[in-house]
Amino acid sequence: MARADYFDRAVQAASHVLNDFDQQTFLEKVDAHCVALAFDSHALTLEGMSALDLAIRLIARFYPKIAIVPLDHECEDAAMTLQAIAKFINPKIAITSRFGGATDVIVVGETVPADTGDAFKYFIGSDGWIARFSRSNPVGSGKSDNALGAGVAACLGASNIFRRIFSDAELDNDLAFSLLDMDITAKTPRNPKLEKVDIGDTYLVGAGAIGHGFLWAMFGYANMAGNLTVIDHDSIDLFNIQRYALTGRQSEGSKKVELAADFLSGRKELHVTKFFGTWEDFVSSLTEGDWSFERVVSALDSAKDRIELQAALPKWIVNGWTGDTDVGISHHNFIKYACLACLYMPSGVVKSEDVLIMEALKLPAYMTMNVRSRLDCGTPSERGFLEIIAQQNGIEVAKLLPFEGQPLREFYTKAVCSGAVMELATGQKSVTRAEVPMPFQSTLAGILEAVVLIAHAAGESTILGFTRINLMKPFAGTRPGTSWNQAKHPHCFCKDEDYKQAYNEKYI
Repeated sequence: MARADYFDRAVQAASHVLNDFDQQTFLEKVDAHCVALAFDSHALTLEGMSALDLAIRLIARFYPKIAIVPLDHECEDAAMTLQAIAKFINPKIAITSRFGGATDVIVVGETVPADTGDAFKYFIGSDGWIARFSRSNPVGSGKSDNALGAGVAACLGASNIFRRIFSDAELDNDLAFSLLDMDITAKTPRNPKLEKVDIGDTYLVGAGAIGHGFLWAMFGYANMAGNLTVIDHDSIDLFNIQRYALTGRQSEGSKKVELAADFLSGRKELHVTKFFGTWEDFVSSLTEGDWSFERVVSALDSAKDRIELQAALPKWIVNGWTGDTDVGISHHNFIKYACLACLYMPSGVVKSEDVLIMEALKLPAYMTMNVRSRLDCGTPSERGFLEIIAQQNGIEVAKLLPFEGQPLREFYTKAVCSGAVMELATGQKSVTRAEVPMPFQSTLAGILEAVVLIAHAAGESTILGFTRINLMKPFAGTRPGTSWNQAKHPHCFCKDEDYKQAYNEKYI
């Protein structure tokens, strides 16, 4: 048994969502727990297998020992498939087929497993748009061609296990709610049986952690047609694997757009086009008459990138994000309520990029012109420059060498903003908190983006314009205070008459 070699990133993620984080205690708990995945033949449907697929993708990249337990003979082939996925994610993982030693058990199907001892049980399942969760009884798996409810249920299972092991937060009880409105009080959750949904021309901008949740969901909704363009300028690095649901250890170095296209290749009526570059590069590659974007899925990391995306005036945008403990979804049509840029407009005095980077890297003032030159010219980061950063921050230069040759802006994004290597107190009890989401958070955000997209394409009403979910607490659904329509920012360009006219000329 061994933790994955990208597990340092998981430590960063956990330090961000847990109070009073202590690294040694955290690692001891990780090593002491074994999470089991149990299922019977009733789980051998698209929905059941999708719940199992995502559950193993979430737990195998975090826990170094797991159990995959088929509860009847018909499930043995599926168990082998799940084992292969777990080994793909972490080749060092320890896998058993028995409950002995299991502390937590996710159950899919209709059977209450025996011989689990004192292990905590989490029953997950779905019925189309409905996600189901219970800690007392099996909840079953539907037979539809819509696995999105199953995906959300898997995220709930993973988040409840994490909360039980690592925090004192309350766990969820019985839940059954529709993803279309996330109303946990509804006696009859909405569950329309949609005909084939055509998403038209849709653009996924950003194929990172949230993008992976979205891509997983797009594959899980089988009755879909349309054109999906995936846009990203980056490749998978080692530390991405901790939270990118579709990746395995061998994915390092792959272009994100290539991985996305490969994953969706089985959906023959969903035509995928890949563009290796930024959103700005993509728009610049088009002729001006082609600057109409019917539906855009934003899975971007920064406020700046989101504002630039909105400035291109897509007809409709769904946006996903993760925060300290929250997962957020918003959707925008530019004219009514807040546009995407409204949510990210700066307030007060904003520091320049070079100042932000110098402060983050603790570089001395005499290097100001050096930093500005590197940003302007895209100068590769040579070893000598990395040695200065290492010395200023008291870390070994070996931690920075994987970024040798990368421009400063890219180095800053990957090594600092993502928290990949700048855990400046490694070896001590506390770890510098970095904004690195847990995999179940990013994945849930992406799945909910797919829910809103599919509902929009099908003409179904869905959650309000801005919705926030905290997976580190019991699921609250869309109770007051978690979902609302955001007002426009008073200084946003969506209030400018020229922009409104340009939007109306394009689409209305």
